[in-house]
Formats: sequence, C-alpha cells, structure tokens
Amino acid sequence: MLFLRGEQLQVVMIINYYKIYERNINEWVNYQQCLININLFNSLFLFHSNCILIQKYFMQNNIQRINNLELNNKIQYQFSLFEYIKLK
Repeated sequence: MLFLRGEQLQVVMIINYYKIYERNINEWVNYQQCLININLFNSLFLFHSNCILIQKYFMQNNIQRINNLELNNKIQYQFSLFEYIKLK
C-alpha cells in the first residue's frame, strides 16, 4: 500500500464510507467538514473506529438522510466515547 498523507487518506476513507450511503455532494462536503472540524484525523485508529461506529449507527437506525447538525452531534458523541475508552 502506498503511503498517503493524512489529508489524502482521510478523503479516501470518507469516499469509501460515503459510497455506502450514496449521499449527494452537498452532504458529502458537510460530512467531511464536520470530521475535519473536530480533528478526528489525529489518530488513524480513532478515525477508523469512528467511521465504523457511524456506519453501524446509520444502518441500525435506517437513516437515509441526516442534516449537518445531527451528523456533527453524532460524531462529537462518538469522538467523546472513544476518548473516554482510551482513558480507561
């Protein structure tokens, strides 16, 4: 696997997860901006784990569309949860 800079890797991972939900471009930009805003990319493990949790959340709740605020709150919650787990 080629070594990717953080910015490139985050875009690749976001695109791969977003294909599952078939979002339109505006939603994709909002999602990307939310993740960047809370510095979710400091740790690849943390980012990957959050993506998996967010994916499971969407599937379990059968959410087709979600607005920027709801998504940001969910990511904030998952981020806090993983920070808590890491401290334990």
